[in-house]
Amino acid sequence: MLTSLYAGLSGEAQVLLCLGVMLLGGFAAARLARLLGLPSVSGYLAVGFLMGPWALGIVPDQVLPDMDILSDIALAFMAFGVGSFFRKETLQKKDGPVVPIALLESFAAGLLVAAVMAFGFRLGTEASLLLGAMAMAASPAGAAAILRPYRGDGDFLGLLLQAAAMDGVVSLAVFSVAAAAVHAVELGETSSTGAVLAVVCHLALVFLAILLALLLARRPARRSGGESRAILAAAFLLVLSGLCTVLDLSPLLSCMVFGAVYVEMSRDQELYRQLNVFAAPVTLLFFVAEGIRLDLRVLAGAAGVAAGYLLLRLAGKCAGAWLGCVVTRRHIRYRAPLGAALMPQAGVAVGLASVAQRILPEGVGTVVVTVVVAASVVYELIGPACARAALCKAGVICRQEEPPEQAPRRKEPARNRQTGDCGRSPIINKVLLPYRGGDKEDRR
Repeated sequence: MLTSLYAGLSGEAQVLLCLGVMLLGGFAAARLARLLGLPSVSGYLAVGFLMGPWALGIVPDQVLPDMDILSDIALAFMAFGVGSFFRKETLQKKDGPVVPIALLESFAAGLLVAAVMAFGFRLGTEASLLLGAMAMAASPAGAAAILRPYRGDGDFLGLLLQAAAMDGVVSLAVFSVAAAAVHAVELGETSSTGAVLAVVCHLALVFLAILLALLLARRPARRSGGESRAILAAAFLLVLSGLCTVLDLSPLLSCMVFGAVYVEMSRDQELYRQLNVFAAPVTLLFFVAEGIRLDLRVLAGAAGVAAGYLLLRLAGKCAGAWLGCVVTRRHIRYRAPLGAALMPQAGVAVGLASVAQRILPEGVGTVVVTVVVAASVVYELIGPACARAALCKAGVICRQEEPPEQAPRRKEPARNRQTGDCGRSPIINKVLLPYRGGDKEDRR
């Protein structure tokens, strides 16, 4: 094991060296994942496992507790980014409602997973509820990776990416409520007074998040420049996260509300690009650390639970998406492949699993986070291929074929490099615009 290289070094030196190694490994893994058509999160988790004690042993276990603060920061920024998808335009689409489909496929997967885990696998009510909330989440980045080499029906592509974004919002909201209830039970605060106090604390933090978002969206704050606005946003997120830690509550809901209110009031997408630049190394370290923590002994003992989670979530997504398309009278071609395309879930689900591990008892929490991380890796590895096969069979997408006469002009249009338009459907660039710094294009 390579951990012997750290023998004799101080704790600070070990942490700094491990952070540098994790950043370099995550950077290389992300580039390899993109070449394979996978999201960057897949590379982070995979290289984390390779660095962990079950493979090369590059990063020792004793340095991981010193990196817990990175997890809190990463979760706050992830929730803020998810809140940016909760916009009025998404809820009031002229070409058909997205919310009913997202709600049906999210709750179908969540309820199915929670019920079977509680009554079939006897995992416990608290762990089953949290697993059900995590099963609701889907990854917009994973959906974009599936569609990257293809062209297809613009309506379906928009529906898929918007449904994946809405899944993250629904999952965060449901998980926050379930986590508050589970935390109250673990502390023995099952009385009406304890429940009311927990609800009041959550509402107070949400109200504070709304006030901070309104303050940030005010015109004087915007006149101060993009750099100052990004600093203020990061400070407000850390304050919200710190207050939630003091009250022993999850910061996910308040940070998500902060992002949702800000984007609705300011219509500013540039802030999210700036914060993504700041949060990218922290998020990378968080996912690599989760890969390092993956315990094969726990996974071997919970193999049945992991397989059940994989299949139940997929069945719930497919059934709920089919029913949602029927209710909203979407095209019949969309009904079968939509659930399969929502299979990838790495990102929000892994972050929620990290929070669940802190709330649940040690043994059960380790099982939950191991199951979700392992399932996310499997989803990201086999999900794109399965989803592409289903989508191609349904005739929704097909392989991109560039005309020969356009080949010499690939390097000419500078606008494509600015907006991220790499031959994909315009609806993909529009939905992913907050992550590509396309604020000027959006305002046009």
